[in-house]
Amino acid sequence: MSKVLIIGASGFLGRSLFTSFASNPNYETHGTETHGTYSQRQRPQLDHLDIKNRYDVHAYIEQIQPNIVIHTAAVPDPDYCETNKKAAQQLIVEGTKHVVGACQEINAQLIYISTTYVYGGEKAPYREKDPTDPINYYGKLKVKAENIVQLLSLPWSILRFDFLYGYNGEGMPNGLVGKLLSGNQVKANSVQMRKPLFVDDVASAIKKIIGVNGSGIYHLSGPDQITKYQLCQRLATVVGVPVSNISPIKFEAQAAPRGNDTSLLTERLDALDFIFTPIDAALKIIGDEYAKRESLPTAT
Repeated sequence: MSKVLIIGASGFLGRSLFTSFASNPNYETHGTETHGTYSQRQRPQLDHLDIKNRYDVHAYIEQIQPNIVIHTAAVPDPDYCETNKKAAQQLIVEGTKHVVGACQEINAQLIYISTTYVYGGEKAPYREKDPTDPINYYGKLKVKAENIVQLLSLPWSILRFDFLYGYNGEGMPNGLVGKLLSGNQVKANSVQMRKPLFVDDVASAIKKIIGVNGSGIYHLSGPDQITKYQLCQRLATVVGVPVSNISPIKFEAQAAPRGNDTSLLTERLDALDFIFTPIDAALKIIGDEYAKRESLPTAT
């Protein structure tokens, strides 16, 4: 029996991973017990953990004794990091240092979630072995965290990808879909070409990597190139939100600099015959899942 710990399981990606691992316990690792943590957004089945507190991190991981730790906790917002550098540094770098130290103590395999922002955007498409060259503070912090992960003397993996989209269900963190459903105006870059990743693919990729005892750096990437603004328009149509609720913006309206193209080559997962979900297929899945809310019982 393996134990998987998902740090940051109350977030958009973390919730998707927790649901996938907890609901499918008998995959390649021959039985899995799943644990998850939250920092601010309390959720059922999750334990509170502030990764900025070294003592709490070491005590908690020592108590759980996971075989595999998936570290998703971060501030995946380049603009926030650019204007809140101390808070971002404490979470992304210091927090990762605490998690890495605790994993080292109990010999737990660590899977760290990183980003395409470790690249500057002038030499795309990027291969897993290409040197990093971040141009914003978020990317620089993630490179520092990656370097800390690579100091581990036991198996580790770093997963880099662009922004995520998908649907975790009613009342759950849902990323772009959640922002659209809030009814608030959503601002999205209409210039930068991106290769967004369907959130469900992350769990599938991690399970594939674990199943082959993989380690090192892996790139994940959706197969389709599109702007964030264009994807928001398509998502809005799927969930019945007026596209007028989406405002296009350009680079100059964002605090953190962005590269024109940080697209990734996914050579290592391609070698494992991993197939990433195209946008059309992902939108069909999201639409079907969203439609199911109509048949759910109403809370009284």
